[in-house]
Amino acid sequence: MMSDYEQPSAFTKKERKARVTHKCCECRQDINIREVYEYCSGIWDSTPDSYKTCLSCVTLRDDYQEKTGEELCFEGLREGISQAFSRGYGVEEFSIDYPENEAEMKKLFRI
Repeated sequence: MMSDYEQPSAFTKKERKARVTHKCCECRQDINIREVYEYCSGIWDSTPDSYKTCLSCVTLRDDYQEKTGEELCFEGLREGISQAFSRGYGVEEFSIDYPENEAEMKKLFRI
């Protein structure tokens, strides 16, 4: 998905507080009522869409992009990180190398 990243023709990003339960577009876990999350909406290839991301996945996505310089599509965080892993190097090794992201990685990969 990283190579398929397409810039939207219109884009809005803001933090919201959930009034109802939502699903994170990355880890698919609940964003509970009163929990703050990132809401992004835009128009990609003439099609409007929106995405809700828990702050844990926002942190992980931002850190990944900062460290690699690669943009990730919404719903592509798990795949993007998985492609960066090689034989013998995975979530556990990543957590050791980047302890500041351990909780987010374990949540994303449901460990």
